[in-house]
Amino acid sequence: MITHEETIARSVLNDPPIEVNQEWVAKDEDGEVIRILRILAPHPDGGYIFTDLPSKIVKRDFHMRVTPEYNLRRIFELKT
Repeated sequence: MITHEETIARSVLNDPPIEVNQEWVAKDEDGEVIRILRILAPHPDGGYIFTDLPSKIVKRDFHMRVTPEYNLRRIFELKT
């Protein structure tokens, strides 16, 4: 299992910067997109404020939530 420190180190080297209005996706084992997040803003205490977009798991969502960068980079990938 990848540690928190390894994930952050990888993100610095390999991952794109996290920016407002980006969409990040989580895929299942078959590569199908199951969840989509849109980044709304950086959170003042760290992490990012996001909202879910309609997807396989989330049919509609009007709530804003906060996710740490660690979770975003470990579970999701930038939608291309």
